Amino acid sequence: MVSSFSMPLLDTKPYFGKFGSYHPIFRNTQYMPLPANLPTDFLRSFVAGVDLGGLSAAATRLGRSASTLSLQIDRLEEIAGTALFIRKGRGLALTEAGAALLPYARRMLALNDEALTRLAYLGAMSGWLRLGLAEDLAEGWLPGLLG
Repeated sequence: MVSSFSMPLLDTKPYFGKFGSYHPIFRNTQYMPLPANLPTDFLRSFVAGVDLGGLSAAATRLGRSASTLSLQIDRLEEIAGTALFIRKGRGLALTEAGAALLPYARRMLALNDEALTRLAYLGAMSGWLRLGLAEDLAEGWLPGLLG
């Protein structure tokens, strides 16, 4: 006798989190949910907003509009499943969850930037360059070229 058994990995009921949008990651299920990703663009906006005390200043620094940063922060809050900021007029204050996320966001951004810098220099040339030049070029033209 052969029996067949199947079990869904994720519950099919959608979860509409605190912010009212559908989260396929945070479904009501007894099984382990898939991990969510925190986009570095959103984290960079979050950290800049904290460091500069508001989204307008952060938008100027990042070269984006304030509405774009606001949408990115809203989306980050949706992914986190909780509010990260308490908006006080034009300023921002961190919630407990925002304060918990901030050191992780800084470390993630630092690691991201370090990896990109390393990759950029991976193919860079290094070593010695030897030039054979006439004496008048070596003494007159070359020092100005090399700075």
